[in-house]
Amino acid sequence: MQCILCESFFAEETRFFNLFTFKNICPTCEEEYRPKATFEWIPIDFGYLIHHYLYPENLLNKRQRDILMQHFYILFQEVLISKQSRDVMLIVDDEGFEVFTESLPWILGFRCLLVISLVRQSFEDLMFFY
Repeated sequence: MQCILCESFFAEETRFFNLFTFKNICPTCEEEYRPKATFEWIPIDFGYLIHHYLYPENLLNKRQRDILMQHFYILFQEVLISKQSRDVMLIVDDEGFEVFTESLPWILGFRCLLVISLVRQSFEDLMFFY
């Protein structure tokens, strides 16, 4: 079989219980791209930003990001279970991050921003300490 993430070929032992189901991700990619819900608490001007993400580095190409979006439900479960208060919840991807930074003056009026993304985004230039 061929892995849909790295496009390398891999073999899987065929047993009765997996006779009609085929894995589409190789064991190496399963380990490398295992989703881990992580969040960061970032102070901004008179409030804070909570950033939830699954992958710490943005080393994914467009095709891999589209495939790994199937794990996005983990973040929604994490947010729904958490008891964190939030004023605004934003879902941001790489293209949307540019729009997010441009519309920042209108968003900073809220005290608590919740940002959800597949990979970690850099918010260092947004941190204002008072």
